[in-house]
Amino acid sequence: MKVYKYFIFAFILVVIDQIIKMLVHFYMEPGYYGQVHVIGDFFTLFYTTNDGMAFGALSGVENDPNQTDYFKTVLTLIRLGASVAISMYLYRCFKKGGKPGFLWSVGAVLGGAVGNILDCVFYGVLPFVNNALANKPFKLFNGQVIDMFYIHICDLELPSQWPLVGGYQLSLWPIFNFADACIFCSVIWIIIKNKSYLKENFEVVTVSDEKVSTEESVPLQDGGLNTEEHN
Repeated sequence: MKVYKYFIFAFILVVIDQIIKMLVHFYMEPGYYGQVHVIGDFFTLFYTTNDGMAFGALSGVENDPNQTDYFKTVLTLIRLGASVAISMYLYRCFKKGGKPGFLWSVGAVLGGAVGNILDCVFYGVLPFVNNALANKPFKLFNGQVIDMFYIHICDLELPSQWPLVGGYQLSLWPIFNFADACIFCSVIWIIIKNKSYLKENFEVVTVSDEKVSTEESVPLQDGGLNTEEHN
């Protein structure tokens, strides 16, 4: 299977992501009253959509009157380009002898990226989802990403006597989906294993290049036999 196994792995993650999103869409009520408490108020299933990026980044920017009607479309095209770049990078790393753990991680990042891209591209035109942003020139490329995992880490107000930050409201409650989790966990794993993955990948490429360079530098004589074979 060689390199294809990493792309198949990415495809499987995309399928899982889409199944979860469809289950949430058809069997959960959006918003606060439809949430399901898994671990008290700390971890809940919460059906919502966002028009931004992973973990809701840039969500709501599309509704900013200062933004053009094509902001979401451009963002989706950027995502598509990033997915193509990740695919090419995965293939290149495999060809250069990349470590399997690193390649599986990149495959998971690719699966997560494609999973969210499908939402953006098609959820605005699919009749059974149809969550395109309102008042857009067209629905294709203007779908919203479905999120469902809500973690309430903290929500507190800093003491007013603290300089500079006194009275500041500190809230941390990410909401994300399976695709986001694939990307986040894979990137964290790559960072943790950074020295091992990148060093070994670099050494494989370096040793391979040096070997080729050495073989090319061996003088040939007597009908193409190198010196060692001739002796």
